[in-house]
Amino acid sequence: RKYKSINGVPDTGIQVIIRNGYYDLPQSLVFDESDGGTKTSPVIWQAAAGEKVVITGGKTIMPELFQPVKNSDQFNPAAVSKIRVLDLLEAGINNTGKHKQYGHTLPVVPAPLELFFNHEPMVLARFPNQGFIPIGNVKDPGSVPRTGDKSGRGAIFNYVNPRHSKWTAELDIWLQGTFNYGFADDYIPVAAIDTTLQSIQLAKPHLYGVASGKDFQHYVAMNILYELDAPGEYYVDRRNNLLYFWPPADP
Repeated sequence: RKYKSINGVPDTGIQVIIRNGYYDLPQSLVFDESDGGTKTSPVIWQAAAGEKVVITGGKTIMPELFQPVKNSDQFNPAAVSKIRVLDLLEAGINNTGKHKQYGHTLPVVPAPLELFFNHEPMVLARFPNQGFIPIGNVKDPGSVPRTGDKSGRGAIFNYVNPRHSKWTAELDIWLQGTFNYGFADDYIPVAAIDTTLQSIQLAKPHLYGVASGKDFQHYVAMNILYELDAPGEYYVDRRNNLLYFWPPADP
C-alpha cells in the first residue's frame, strides 16, 4: 500500500511473495481497493515457489506444552491415562470465547475456542459419542416464545440415561438437539440436574417448548469434562485457562 501510494502500480504489476511457514494472525487479513491493481497490471499475492504457506486465524500449539493430567478424580477413570492438559496462557491464548445459544431462527454467533489436530476439527467432549439421548417425561415444557410467552422459563424433563448423575459437578453443560420438532434444532444450557428426581432443568426456553415421545425429540449432552473419553475429544476449563485433550495420534 505504501509503495502504491508513492509509485502507483507498474506496468508489470506487483507480486507479493510469502515465504514458507504458518502465519497465525491475531485479527482478520483484510484487502480493499487500495490493495488492487488492474487487469493488465495486477497485484498478486502468492507463496514462494515450492514452499507451503498457511495463513490462519488460529494459534499453533507446540506439542511439548501438553502434559499428563495430575488430578485424576474429575475424569472418567477409563480415559484419564490418555488425556493431556495444556496451560492456555502459557501457549499465548487468553481468549477462549463463550458458548452461546444458537439454532433454528436464532442468529449465528461467534464460536467458542475450537481445537484442530493435523488440520482436522476435534470434538467437544460429549455424551453419547455416537447417536442421541431421547427426551424423557416432560414435567414442564418451559415457556414457548413462538406463541408470545417471553418469560424465559427453561423446560424440566426426566433423563432416561443414568449417566446424567455423573455430571452434577460440571459447570457449563449444553444440550444440542431437536427438542420439539425435527426441523428446529437448538443449543441450550443446562441450569440444574436433580439426581433424586432424575430430571434436567434447562436455563433457557426452546422456541416451541420441549416435548417427548417422538424419535426426533432427542439431544446430545456437550461440554462435559467427565465425558472426555474418546480420541479426538477436548474440553476447555475456562475458570483455570486449561485445555484437556485426548490426542487421536502422537502429537
